Amino acid sequence: MPTRTRQGWLLICILAACSGTTATDRRQQDREHYAAGVADGDPQPRLAHCQAIEDPDLHGDCLGALVHLASELPGTSAQELCEGVRLSPWKEECFFVAAEQARKDGEIERAADLCLRTDLFLDDCSVHLWQQDLRNTILPEGIQILVEHHDVLEAFHARWAKKLNMGERFDRRFWDRAYQLAFERQGPLQIGACHRVPEDEQPTCLRAAEQTYRVRLERALGTRLNLATVCAMPPEEFTPEYAARRDGTLAAPNHPRLRELLKQSQIAWCSDDASPFIPKHAGVRP
Repeated sequence: MPTRTRQGWLLICILAACSGTTATDRRQQDREHYAAGVADGDPQPRLAHCQAIEDPDLHGDCLGALVHLASELPGTSAQELCEGVRLSPWKEECFFVAAEQARKDGEIERAADLCLRTDLFLDDCSVHLWQQDLRNTILPEGIQILVEHHDVLEAFHARWAKKLNMGERFDRRFWDRAYQLAFERQGPLQIGACHRVPEDEQPTCLRAAEQTYRVRLERALGTRLNLATVCAMPPEEFTPEYAARRDGTLAAPNHPRLRELLKQSQIAWCSDDASPFIPKHAGVRP
């Protein structure tokens, strides 16, 4: 062993001996702190036990369990607990849980303020605050509400944009989700309606329609049994009309964006680079 390496190991051994605490001792202490930290009862006094855990994974798991416990106990504030959490990302995750608790209690303004303290989790936290109300607003009418009553969605957007103060970051997430929900539980895919919404939102609408169709397509025809048929047919025959005949959930107009999506899907499923379990046919190539 090189001299420098021996010296390094010797230093580590000396430090370990001087500390009087072995790795086994620390693991045992961590386990004891963890058990005390996640025990039943008031979470606040147990925070110190989670904080004392040295193992990062166990430390985070303890804090996570404690925060969720605080959010479920009547009269217990997850927010108060979060103030005592020192390390990221558990502090930010704690505020995420606290925001959800505030939302459940109907304290919308406080929930929005807590979301703004979640850092990397901000986008997901904010969606949790307004998504269910948006779904309830859109689903009865689907895409038609964005065509015929766009002002309703504009008012909804303005209300939450003011609460969250996230600028364009919120704008993109909101309208993406609005159009996804508009197509989510529709019958025949009304992709043509995208040409009747405000012009600056049409690309968002078309992306949402394509994504909905892609999910339905993979669920309906992306099985090994169906792919044997799809890969054997000439590309020009794999059309929206054919897909709709094979499965009613794929009912949709013969729109150019859907034709292109079908073309690219057939290539991805059936080319030489696809799964070895899918039949390959010379007529289907990138």
